Amino acid sequence: MRLADWSFVWAPLYLGGCYVTENTFDRWAAQAGSQEVRADVLFVIDNSPSMAEETAALALSSNIFIDGLDPLMSDSPERGPLDYSLAITTTSVDSWGGPSTGVDAGEAGRFIGSPTVIEKGSGDVAAQFRQNLLCDAAYWQISAVPRDPEYACDPEDPETPDNISQDYLDCVCGGTGWEDNAPGSGDEEPLEAALMALCRSVPDPPEACYNELAPFASTTELTNDGWYREEGTIVVVTVSDEGDNSRRLAQGEEDPEPYLEAFQSFEKPVKFVSIGLEIDPDTLGPICPTTTVPVWSIERMQTLARETGGFYGAIAEETGSGNCVVGDFSGLMVALAEFVSGLEPTN
Repeated sequence: MRLADWSFVWAPLYLGGCYVTENTFDRWAAQAGSQEVRADVLFVIDNSPSMAEETAALALSSNIFIDGLDPLMSDSPERGPLDYSLAITTTSVDSWGGPSTGVDAGEAGRFIGSPTVIEKGSGDVAAQFRQNLLCDAAYWQISAVPRDPEYACDPEDPETPDNISQDYLDCVCGGTGWEDNAPGSGDEEPLEAALMALCRSVPDPPEACYNELAPFASTTELTNDGWYREEGTIVVVTVSDEGDNSRRLAQGEEDPEPYLEAFQSFEKPVKFVSIGLEIDPDTLGPICPTTTVPVWSIERMQTLARETGGFYGAIAEETGSGNCVVGDFSGLMVALAEFVSGLEPTN
């Protein structure tokens, strides 16, 4: 049985270059009453060197996602309150250039940042998320990050600029520590990374966690404690300018069935939102690839989003002149907020 068979399935609509789910408030509001909606949201970020522009766009648009959830935080007769938690890991599964030869933060599904789990109501959620993303998860090629000597730093309340600069990063990160972030593996494995993150989050990991190919052992149980809750829905948001090359699937295999079954073993709905490359319907090749990206690796993520009732959005868009620009992250964050807001209420 596929995950889509037992979880609440949404019919994604393809609009404006990305899949956007229907707003289903009217459909379930009368039934929801005051039931609470719980969402554990995991961002799986590609931290390879080619991702600087996209990571910056995500960071600068993250407040749109958080602000989009705010109206749902109040009790009302129309719908129940929304409770959520956020965490970040990366697409790097093998140890890759970190401070130790073992598994460091952000590798093999380990959460990254401080605090590693950001909960609703824990201060400025958007600011905490941006800090974890920019200061701990992202890799920055210093020569490619501009200076902005006119940026005025207020460490207590850093003003979000229009563009990421070295001066802004120094302010948000409390110094130049962001310069030491290691680049992520060029062998992106968002599906395995997401699975390992869930395995590390539960006290009794399912058998799928101990697959012989998995970088997981009993010593790594609950290294991501405090994020996973027994009730509610998990939303995995992958952001990558590559496809998926996860180890449990053969090269060329576009069907992610083994991962669908693995996520099903967690006994609660797991839905995927994937922000990645799109496939040109005319050439049947990827749109705006920065490197050689096999189409099957993109199809894996598109299939997973579709089968779990999530949606797929464009990380890059081609302009009329044939040039490529970063995708509409503002629109994607609006769509993500709508998606989380429309999850099934907790029973």
